[in-house]
Amino acid sequence: MSVHLGAVRSHGGGNRGLEFAASDSARDQVFSGRFIRMFDLRPARSVEPEVFKAIAEAMIKDDKGAPITEPEPVDENPTITAGYTYFGQFVDHDVTLDTTALNAKVKDEAAVTDFRSPALDLDCVYGRGPGDQPYLYEQRPAKAGHLRLGARPGAADAVVGNQSDVLRLAASTDGGPRDDFAILGDKRNDENKIVNQIHATIIQFHNRVYDQIATGPRGSDERFAETVDIVRWHYQYVVVHDYLKRILHPKVWTRYFEKGIAKTRYYEALGSRYSYMPLEFSVAAFRFGHSMVRPSYSLNSAIFEVGAGPRIPVFSGSEELFANLNGFPGTLLPDWGADWHFFLPGLTASPGTPADFVVPQPSYRIDALLVDPLAQLPEFKDQGIKANLAYRNLVRGQMNGLPSGERLARHVGLDPMNDETLWGIGSKVFDGTIEALPIEEKAKEELGTLKAARASLRERFILGHDESLRFNTPLWYYILREAEVFGIHGTTADGKPDPLLALGGHHLGPLGSLILAETFAGILRMDASSIAGRDFRPDPRIQDGMPKFDLAALFRFACG
Repeated sequence: MSVHLGAVRSHGGGNRGLEFAASDSARDQVFSGRFIRMFDLRPARSVEPEVFKAIAEAMIKDDKGAPITEPEPVDENPTITAGYTYFGQFVDHDVTLDTTALNAKVKDEAAVTDFRSPALDLDCVYGRGPGDQPYLYEQRPAKAGHLRLGARPGAADAVVGNQSDVLRLAASTDGGPRDDFAILGDKRNDENKIVNQIHATIIQFHNRVYDQIATGPRGSDERFAETVDIVRWHYQYVVVHDYLKRILHPKVWTRYFEKGIAKTRYYEALGSRYSYMPLEFSVAAFRFGHSMVRPSYSLNSAIFEVGAGPRIPVFSGSEELFANLNGFPGTLLPDWGADWHFFLPGLTASPGTPADFVVPQPSYRIDALLVDPLAQLPEFKDQGIKANLAYRNLVRGQMNGLPSGERLARHVGLDPMNDETLWGIGSKVFDGTIEALPIEEKAKEELGTLKAARASLRERFILGHDESLRFNTPLWYYILREAEVFGIHGTTADGKPDPLLALGGHHLGPLGSLILAETFAGILRMDASSIAGRDFRPDPRIQDGMPKFDLAALFRFACG
């Protein structure tokens, strides 16, 4: 890697929030961005809460999950594994944080603060740097330049396994409330026991780069700053060349990222001096990952030894430590370290992994469905429909004045989907004829129930006296349904669509992909210290013989 720190700092010092996140030299920087609409369009027509309630209830799938030995072809995404669901959550926490309360009146969206810098700069890990937040950093001379970590959990002798919990306050010893809260640059990375292990693994990556790759004198500011740049650049490369390549429509990814990071058509057209966070991205498009969440996960092959069963629910309503993967606080229990082979492709399985396990575990398809644990978010329990994540997303979209999916599609030159498509099932190669699918009868019944539920919404709010949703589809729902329609990979040997692959939801459709591509390309291009505009290549010592540099390669180096 030939790019040196000094060359970056000399012309990158004016980037708001970028250096501030991991150094003490930018006191005059503004550490917050703004949420701004990227498209100058009228908001969707306001609808009554009962409309959102009806949509949200139709979006929840009664799904407790299958054993890890059984594939779920109707629900699972055959092209994206479960690790990318939570890596996406980690990336989201790196670039956005809106603390506006649900149902608050937002009169001027430009006044809504993004408490994360709108950049892929890992400020959720580095915080405000070792001077402002020294408690995130090692103070022992032997560990100079390292970020602090917590206790070692044990990961069932995984070949590539997370080696540490995140740093925590000491546990309560007087029988009072739990004190073992995570000490992080962003508390949301302790929301569950998967994203907090991704956070811990990124810290391990930093520490290993500091020890083995950076070249400055140990304990010096120069070596720390060099490490931060190396970590950020490899992280940004993974976001662009692995994560987004899997998530975006292939044609959109090629247009924006195949030959460098292309100039944006919409993001930069606003003429903003600094990077910003588009509301269409943060409130709608980048919430597609909620549909990828499985109802339960297995962390490693030894999880049986602690009595949790083959898969652990994401949420369960119980406050027992072994009951679910919930966080806040989310102390990582003994033997609960993640075997990353259970989440990412291309890694070697641990010797104890049973041969009949379906690993890495697939994510769920990107579609207009959420698993039922997401209808009862633990932090909003006893709040009725407000605990339903789908309802919260729909309300927040209206609160922030987002345009309808149809209006935005038309604005960017796409043919909007019609209401029959939007409120039906199927894809561009599957007409929704459930009887022809090679699936068990129970799955056919579930698809039939979904078909009827969406048809009912169309009858009530488009074809009936209430036309709330007529040409007025909430943008978040539109993007999810678009992924079902256009997100298709794979054909059978005779060139015809595989009946199960034809269910779609393997990647985003054209509108959702456009919003993500514009945002990520924009924030990278407006960050003079990013990989945009420079010939960055992953360090071969970090790639270490892996066929390509992706999230699995980064994690393998971090956990080596």
